[in-house]
Amino acid sequence: MCNILGQVQVNPVLEHWELLLEVCHYICGILDYSLLYFLSLGEEVGDGIKLFGCIDTDWAGCVNIYCSISEYVFFMGRVPISWSSKQQAVVALSLIELEYISLVYAAQ
Repeated sequence: MCNILGQVQVNPVLEHWELLLEVCHYICGILDYSLLYFLSLGEEVGDGIKLFGCIDTDWAGCVNIYCSISEYVFFMGRVPISWSSKQQAVVALSLIELEYISLVYAAQ
């Protein structure tokens, strides 16, 4: 939803204002939520909490302008700490090139 709102912020219509109200209602409903970090079964206190990341790409996934979308999420333990979904600024000519661009984007 936020991705759509970010694309139309220059010229929103009534549908987008209604979508914005849904996002605000959702945020108000989760204000009491928090992130809890804990060790998995079999881990010792000295092991620390491990960082884990996932990267995904969607080649020409945006149906409006057929551009590719890069997505990633990083976890610390089992809790997501950083995530993003972004249209790529360059045109990838192959799936391998697209994966490479997405990997660099997530590594930054």
